[in-house]
Amino acid sequence: MPALYSVGHSTLSLQEFVSRLRGHAITQIADVRRHPVSRRQPHFSRPELAPALAAKDIAYRWFADLGGMRQPQGQARHAAWTDPALQGYADHMDSPEFATACGALQEWARTGATAVLCAERDPLQCHRQLLADALTASGWEVWHIVSADAPRRHVPPPFAVFEPPGRVHYPAAIQASLFGKP
Repeated sequence: MPALYSVGHSTLSLQEFVSRLRGHAITQIADVRRHPVSRRQPHFSRPELAPALAAKDIAYRWFADLGGMRQPQGQARHAAWTDPALQGYADHMDSPEFATACGALQEWARTGATAVLCAERDPLQCHRQLLADALTASGWEVWHIVSADAPRRHVPPPFAVFEPPGRVHYPAAIQASLFGKP
């Protein structure tokens, strides 16, 4: 089973970030931020980050169609997510743009140790958790890098329903039953 990683830059310095990547043998960064800029951490803005990583022999590629910050489309398929940002991303995962970009990410990830990048340190607070579900549904093992320690294996939420090939949805009926609601 192929492996792919997930990492959030948070408030790390570029040196700390590169050190973390090296500590996990990451050679490629797939930027999955819809808007790859950071006012608080300008070294993580795409124009600065791409050449800085290249200077450290770490490949960089932006996958705009895998970025978060999506609005819910009102699809009942993903109503288990009560956070509008996560429900919006789950809705986006049904789009042809997402399917194409996710396929391109998987193809690229087969060429080297790859981590998908977003700003949020904790993947449970980020669209990377849903992207990890989609990758898991496609046969990938996903690991979240949250520190210099060993990465955590991705565990899909119990209300995720996997459908071949590589699709996942989050029905409200399952989520509600987990919490004792009718």
